[in-house]
Amino acid sequence: MAQLRGAPCQSGVRRIELPARPTLDVMDVCISPELSTTFVFDEEIARQTVTVEGAERFTRIEISDSTLRLIPSVKVLSGERLRLTLRFKGNSAPMGAAFWLAVHPAQAEALVEVFRQKRTVESCQQELADKDLQLRQCREENMRILSGAREPNGLVALLNAGLMDPRGISAKTFSKRSSPSSPGGLFEARSIVTYRSSQRVAVELWLRPLTNEPGWKIDDAALAGTGTHSLHVLSVRHQESLDEGALEQRVLIEAKATKEEAQGPFTLKLWDREGTRSIAFPGITFP
Repeated sequence: MAQLRGAPCQSGVRRIELPARPTLDVMDVCISPELSTTFVFDEEIARQTVTVEGAERFTRIEISDSTLRLIPSVKVLSGERLRLTLRFKGNSAPMGAAFWLAVHPAQAEALVEVFRQKRTVESCQQELADKDLQLRQCREENMRILSGAREPNGLVALLNAGLMDPRGISAKTFSKRSSPSSPGGLFEARSIVTYRSSQRVAVELWLRPLTNEPGWKIDDAALAGTGTHSLHVLSVRHQESLDEGALEQRVLIEAKATKEEAQGPFTLKLWDREGTRSIAFPGITFP
């Protein structure tokens, strides 16, 4: 087992081409507790050669002639890197493949296509189309940010953007609760309040550490529902690091969701930039 290098998790379909000659570089693939990651190979694999480090901590390991599906349990820890190795049938190069399964607190690469031979034109065209879509979305987001400086603030901004209807904003308050953090520690949320408008939801919580551990700062968040359902988190606001003995600190999370999409419950997951420290609060619902 090795420690996480902090490589970002890729969204959408991940495509990996294996070099014919062996190299020392081993690529990371993000996995996460209770989320599925499926490898699809363009050549048959020898099932008996598949080894997954820490296999006993996976809920499911499914192997077929050309696919491998992994679902880690909650026993895997954020920041771990578990080694996956396998060999292909036949004698063509490369004979096998190896990957680091990098455990992330909330994100997993759902589909990883692995090419032993040269990729088809259709596969390359699809990847280009995916990258064009991502680039277009980034440009639209930049335009939205730039135009936001010239737009009104406050309630007028919500109305102008179509994010609030005549019913306004609803709120729901939860009682104090505590949560263990990974890899160790305990945090208390004195107050958790959820909000919902016609197109947005938000969570406000006041956090403080209850145990002595190195300080760390929340970098990202997820609102994970049942199965594969999760909300698209738009922003996370948190200023100071979480240090033992520190005063309560306010954390704000905003996500995109209609009333129907906001039907929970959800688990709120918070983690640091490296993905090695995390907190989870289950049972979050919106009004």
